[in-house]
Amino acid sequence: MKMFHSIALASTIILTSVGAIANDDKSGFAMGFGVGTTGLSGSATYKLSDHFNVRGVYAQYNFSEQDTESGIDYDFDIELNSLSLLLDYHPFATSGFRLSAGAVKNGTEFNATSTQTTGNINVGNSNFTAAQVGTLNANVSYDSFAPYLGIGWGNAVLKNRNLSFAIDIGVIGMDDPTITLTSSGGNAAVNAELENERRELETSLDDFALYPVVNLSLNYQF
Repeated sequence: MKMFHSIALASTIILTSVGAIANDDKSGFAMGFGVGTTGLSGSATYKLSDHFNVRGVYAQYNFSEQDTESGIDYDFDIELNSLSLLLDYHPFATSGFRLSAGAVKNGTEFNATSTQTTGNINVGNSNFTAAQVGTLNANVSYDSFAPYLGIGWGNAVLKNRNLSFAIDIGVIGMDDPTITLTSSGGNAAVNAELENERRELETSLDDFALYPVVNLSLNYQF
């Protein structure tokens, strides 16, 4: 459902841009596809002036990986989902160099399940047997909106050019995550330590506060 709403919003941006340029022989409007650290992306760019463009970008990528956080092994299911509305400033009208800023509708979410079934597991400030802990389940989500700042090269709506490449390099400012953590073991002592473990997980995700964006795209101007 979240993906549906994001696609619908991206479509609205694209259709609005198309309508705005319908009387201009379809110049100044481009669509593109890309790949990068935010996943696979689709974009629409509309020329405001020789120096400014507005750009909408929808990106998504789902993947799974195994990792260790706070000494506990987890299977992670990660969903990268973002819809960005950006303003590109080209200080040199005939150059591809650009400065970009805007807002990101951030649907990034992690789900993690612990995998250790034997031995002892440290939860919070105490050690427990794997049977006492059972399975730890964590969910990590972020605020719906985040700022974006970046630089790049490429102008999809330059005059007399249909096909173009572009690169973006920037960061998304991720807010502090919301983390829920539960245990299937039903042990009261383990449950009492879950808040301490949740705080450790939160600290371990501090490096994720500025999410790096590197994206390569191919664009076509209509």
